[in-house]
Amino acid sequence: MQLFLVPEDHAYGGEIMDVAGLAARALDLERHLRTLTLIVDDISADERAWLRDCGDGRVELFCHESHFQPPRTAVFSMMPANMPWEFRKQDEPRDDLPAFSRSDCERHLHHQFLALRDLLDGSVRPGDIPANMVEAFQEVWAVSIDGRLRRNSMPGLTIAERRRIFYRIFAGGGVLMPQHWEIFHELWNCDHPDHAALLDWVCALPGLAQPRNGQE
Repeated sequence: MQLFLVPEDHAYGGEIMDVAGLAARALDLERHLRTLTLIVDDISADERAWLRDCGDGRVELFCHESHFQPPRTAVFSMMPANMPWEFRKQDEPRDDLPAFSRSDCERHLHHQFLALRDLLDGSVRPGDIPANMVEAFQEVWAVSIDGRLRRNSMPGLTIAERRRIFYRIFAGGGVLMPQHWEIFHELWNCDHPDHAALLDWVCALPGLAQPRNGQE
């Protein structure tokens, strides 16, 4: 499998490619793909990563560059925010880029690469997820990804970090029921989740349980 980076001269380029190569080998992506292109963008509207299947064993992974930086602290200022017309031109040098964080890069790429492997081997089928369950399915799947990574001594979010995200997404009424946490720990400890099982867990979440037939 060949790995590519766009742009090739990104300030983090060497570090990202080093981590990507190690993660791809650890997760056996070479068995599934011919090429994987990492596209690092600093002006995307949505900072979540996303994948594009280009066919013929070629995949593109779009990442915001903040995924490779230390977590940002809040900055307060009396100055107004930048206006759209104040954005730098593309060819202007970047002298404000934060330091590269190898640990954050490792966690991000291992998570995305295991998600990609789930898609490639058919463990997750995006086209078969009811539209009203997409967000819940994504989080349920994410819990299973980080659980598998951590049990295999690979970089991933800790159980405490993933629990905080799970709580934030599903605690619509300010509290989660015991069944939420039972499902969370079943997901975290599941070694081989498949699409049907993940969807069953989504349907079993309190407040989200609905019959799958007829969902749009």
